[in-house]
This record gives sequence, C-alpha cells and structure tokens, in this order.
Amino acid sequence: MLHKIKYLLISLFFSFSFFSIAQTDNTAATFHVLVIDNSDIPQKGEIVIFKNIKTLKEFAGTTDSTGKFDIVLTQGEEYEVIISTFGKEETPKTIKIPVVNGKLDINYKITTSVLNKFLLDIQFEFGKPTLDSHSYTTLDDFYNMLDTKRNLKVEIGGHTDNVGDDASNQKLSEGRANTVRDYLIGKGIAANRIIAKGYGETQPVADNATDEGRQKNRRTEVIVIQD
Repeated sequence: MLHKIKYLLISLFFSFSFFSIAQTDNTAATFHVLVIDNSDIPQKGEIVIFKNIKTLKEFAGTTDSTGKFDIVLTQGEEYEVIISTFGKEETPKTIKIPVVNGKLDINYKITTSVLNKFLLDIQFEFGKPTLDSHSYTTLDDFYNMLDTKRNLKVEIGGHTDNVGDDASNQKLSEGRANTVRDYLIGKGIAANRIIAKGYGETQPVADNATDEGRQKNRRTEVIVIQD
C-alpha cells in the first residue's frame, strides 16, 4: 500500500476519451494517462492509483517528464482513481470501464492545481523545536513534491497555542518552522525556496479554552509563495 497523508495539496479534474481496436485480447483496457496543471504543463513524478472496487487490488503508475504513463486495466471493472502525490485520498474519482468487442484504449487526463495554503501533518516534542520521529515520512513526501515542482517557493509557518508566555511561544514557533526548513534544505532543496516564520499564538484557528482547540492551534502551515 502506498503511503498516504492527510492534507489536501491538489485539486483534481478528470476527463477521458476512448477508442477500441479489434484484437485477440478483448478484456484489456490500456489507459494512456496524462497529468497536467492548470497551465497545461505536464507534471512529472505524480503517482496515480487505480483501485479495483470489487477486488480492492491497486494498480499504480508514475508520470514521466512528459506527464505521462500507460497502465493496463480490465474492461467492465470499476476503479477508484487516486492521485497520491502529497494529496488527500478520501474522495477519489470513480470510473466504470466500458466493455467493447476488442482491445480498449483510453486517453485519461488529470488536471492538478496546488492550493495556496495547507497543513503539514507533523508533530514536535513537547515544548521543543525537535521533530517527533513519526514526522519524517510526511516531510520526505513534502521534499519529494518540492524536488519535482522546481518552481515552487513556500513559507513554513509555525503556530502555537496560548499556554505559556507570549515570548516563549513566539520563540518556539520560530524554532519549529526553522527545524522544518533546515531538514528540507539538508535534503537538497535550495534555501531561497523556503522561508521560515514563527507566529507564536497570534493566529489561532480554534478556541484555546479547550484541549481540542489548543491541539488545532499547534500546527505547521505551508503557504505557497510562487508556483
């Protein structure tokens, strides 16, 4: 099973057309997949999963430098189509492959777009700028996206709840944002593509009077500066 993360980075638009060719194998359906962005630029390194609704078996492909790959599926079957490159997978697109008298070829286009702001599903040690060991998988996924989308520039924003004094929370948020930045730079992302900022407790998204609210306020946000 491919690794999945929780937060939405891409929105999707699907379209497809098909044509059939009479051949001996009349159960195959070859998908010619193309992934582009809103400017029609091919997207390299996007992982697309076709999950069979009935068997739950997954078939995956990764786009090349032209944004394309081919994958062979089965006529008459229904699949969930999931784009897994740093994306949310709770609401996949479902398609039913038609049955024709012959081999089926399907041109399948997916359009992606990067959101302006999203959360990183990472945790830190209590009161420290030190990453929890379970957070590195998410950061590695984020690194892979930055490595693929070379024009992307981002701000890493650290946020805290209101427990403790203002100055300590500000310092902690700055330290956590810089920890993320330093990790990504250490893996090879250019320093001028990543800005780290700490906001302390100044931008809550929930009520600090509850445990649940404080947990939501302790977060790391990514803001896209240039895509």
